[in-house]
Amino acid sequence: MVSSGLTMAMRRQLREDFRKLERPASPFAEQGPPPAEAHPSGARWLDPVITLAIEYREYTGHGGLRHPSLKGQVFDTDPGSVRVEDL
Repeated sequence: MVSSGLTMAMRRQLREDFRKLERPASPFAEQGPPPAEAHPSGARWLDPVITLAIEYREYTGHGGLRHPSLKGQVFDTDPGSVRVEDL
């Protein structure tokens, strides 16, 4: 979850964009459910079609990032090419 680096205008725009992408279950279901600590209660799942640049201090495993900060949307990277193994 990223909360740093977002202006109010960015939050509103992302909320609007994300509503169109919501789905009932994890898009990574074939990999098994994520550990409970990897997402907060009430998390919403999205179709993975937008790539965002996130700066962070450390990858903690199980999808956890320490001090994540949004840097912006990336338009030249296919979301399907992003892998946790590359962190």
